[in-house]
Amino acid sequence: MAKLTNMLKKVFLLLICAFFYSQAADPVQFESGHEWGWGGTTNENKSEKKTAVIPYFDQDIGQHLLKKEFSYIANPGYVRESFTKSINVHRTPFGRLTYFGYSNEDFYEDIYTYLASDAWEDDLKKLPAGDAAFVRTIVYYSFIGIDGKRYVQIQLDKIENDSQREFLQEFFNVKRQRDILQTGHWTLFFGFGGNYFSHGADDKLNPGPAFDLGFGYCFIGRYCTDFRIGSIVGVNPYKEDVVQSGVTFPKKEISYTAVEALLRTKLIYTYDYELSVFGGLRLHAIEFDTEEGKRFKDKGLKDMANGYSYGYTMGFEGAKFFGGNGVIPKLFGISARVGVANFGDNNLDIGGYNWYGGIDLIAKLIKL
Repeated sequence: MAKLTNMLKKVFLLLICAFFYSQAADPVQFESGHEWGWGGTTNENKSEKKTAVIPYFDQDIGQHLLKKEFSYIANPGYVRESFTKSINVHRTPFGRLTYFGYSNEDFYEDIYTYLASDAWEDDLKKLPAGDAAFVRTIVYYSFIGIDGKRYVQIQLDKIENDSQREFLQEFFNVKRQRDILQTGHWTLFFGFGGNYFSHGADDKLNPGPAFDLGFGYCFIGRYCTDFRIGSIVGVNPYKEDVVQSGVTFPKKEISYTAVEALLRTKLIYTYDYELSVFGGLRLHAIEFDTEEGKRFKDKGLKDMANGYSYGYTMGFEGAKFFGGNGVIPKLFGISARVGVANFGDNNLDIGGYNWYGGIDLIAKLIKL
C-alpha cells in the first residue's frame, strides 16, 4: 500500500512538472505552427491580423513634399484617395480626434522651413505651370491654411488639366474666372451724356446734354447686343421754327431722340474692367410734342410731320467695375463711351454727323 501511494505521488509530480513546462514554452513555436503534446493543431492556415496605419492627409502630403515627390501631389486621384482615407479614419462627427503636428513637431518644422525657402519656389518652377499651381494649392491648404476661393480661382486659371481643374472646383466649390466671365448675362445701364452736330447737321440742331438708358445681353461673355434710347434735355434741340404747309411749328415743342441697336465686342474683359468696340444703327427722331399736335388738329390744322432717319454708328466703350467678394464678379460699374453717327435722308433735310458721348452706371445680371 505504501508503494502504491509513493507511485501515485511520483505520477502527480510528473504531471505538475509537465504543466509548468508547457506554460514556459516559447509562444512563437505555437504561433509559427509547431506542435506540442498529443494531437496538437498548428496555425499554419491562420493569417496574422495587422492594424493598418493610415496617416493624416497633411502628414501624407508632407511626406511626399519633403521627398520632393511632386508627382503624387499633382495627381488629383491620389490626393482625393488620401483625403478620403484620412477623413474616414481620423475624423468623427465632432471633428478631428488628434492633431499630428503636436506629436511630431520636427516634421512640421521641416515642412515650414522648406516652404519658406527659395528651394520651394525653385522646385515649383521646374514643374509645368498647371502642375505647379495644383501642387501649390494643395500644399498651402494642408499647411498654411491658404484656401480662400479667390486665391484658388487665380490658380485655376493656370490649370489646363481637366482632372486637376475639376478636383479643385469640386473641393473648394469655386469656378474659374474665365468660365464666369464667359457666362451669358444681361446688362442694364443708365446715365448722362451729350450730343454734338457737325458738317451740316449743326445748321439745324443745337448741341446739348442728354440722358441715356438701355439694356443688353452678352453671349458667351464677349459678344453683346445693346439697345439704347436717349434724348437731348434742357435746351431746344432744333434751331428754328418749322414751317410745313403754311403752318409754323414752334421749335420749343420739337425734341431730338436717338434710339440705337448695337453689336458690341469686348476686346478686353476681366472682373475689374472692359474695353469694347461697337457698331450698328442709330435712329434719329425729330418729333413734335404730342399734346401740341392735338391742339393744332383741334384748330383744323395739320400736325407736324416728324422726321426720322436711320444712320450708321460706331464707337468705343470702356468700363470699370466695383464690388464683388473676389470670387463673384464685380457686378456694378461705370462706363464711358464715345461714338459718331451719320444722318440718312429725311423730310427735315438734315445731313452731316452726330457726335455723342456719355457716362453710364452699369449693373450686370449674372447667373453664378
